[in-house]
Amino acid sequence: MKHLFIINPKARLVRDQGRDIAEEIHTFFSNYPEVQYDIHITRWQRDAVGFVRRYATGSPEIVRVYAIGGTGTLFEVVNGVIGLPNTQISAYPMGLANAFVSYFGKDKIDSFRSIWNLVFSRVITLDAIRCGDSYGIAWGAIGLDARANQDGNRLLNNVGIPPPLCFWAAGAYHTLFVNNLRHLKISVDGEIFDGDYTSVIVANEPTYGFNISPAVDARPDNGVLDMYLIRPTSFMASIPMSLGYENGAYRKWPDKISHLRGKKITLSSKRTITICIDGEVLLDSAIEFEIIPKAIDFALPATVTMPAQEAVK
Repeated sequence: MKHLFIINPKARLVRDQGRDIAEEIHTFFSNYPEVQYDIHITRWQRDAVGFVRRYATGSPEIVRVYAIGGTGTLFEVVNGVIGLPNTQISAYPMGLANAFVSYFGKDKIDSFRSIWNLVFSRVITLDAIRCGDSYGIAWGAIGLDARANQDGNRLLNNVGIPPPLCFWAAGAYHTLFVNNLRHLKISVDGEIFDGDYTSVIVANEPTYGFNISPAVDARPDNGVLDMYLIRPTSFMASIPMSLGYENGAYRKWPDKISHLRGKKITLSSKRTITICIDGEVLLDSAIEFEIIPKAIDFALPATVTMPAQEAVK
């Protein structure tokens, strides 16, 4: 097996803590001189996609790729290995939210911040999300949620407003001053759900953004996507609804939030819509999400287990 470490030097904790993770890797493998490993430090957005693909293509042995960064770094690694045989991935979470790794328990995040734990791990098989020509492993968002995520990151990086305030401020601004309402044509496995919506979530796991877990039904190994359609409401009514929705209590508002499940979801609008897939922002008037079952072999620390499946009420 070959080990490839992708380090994003702009990831929040890599940058803020000033940690030399490359040195940690070199020190670890000095005890295992027979093991082949390489390190690539990304230089620009999506740099890792092509690098990983070139590195792994045609390899006669298994290549395990480690995403050292946040959700965006993991997104690049997923897109680098998707469809390739003999590849595995894992995550060393050093971003702001680390949404996908949070699925295994926030108390388990430090278990992923160990080179030993990641190298000496077990492998599970997970689904992926195809979103147009890109692939994610965690979630997709359209409308208000996508724009709040995008502008929240801008407030954090350009203005210095700390989380979660930067995301709340962005969400409040878009709720009060921006028309996020879109008439969407929606098909879920061929069934039509056209209507007026302010936001749509397509989830492969419960958590997205900064400590927001609306998709409590979603699981990354069950072969389906969970979709949440949010209809318009007044600003005052949206406050308690948003707080409940962010913690998975969407069933309290059945007239405003619908939960659907499917394998292929298409959405279109006469106007441009903002789309996020694992934090990657796209602008388009139409998009298709599709679950790709058992697409990713994911290395999980031995001390971490898959959460138990909860019954959907």
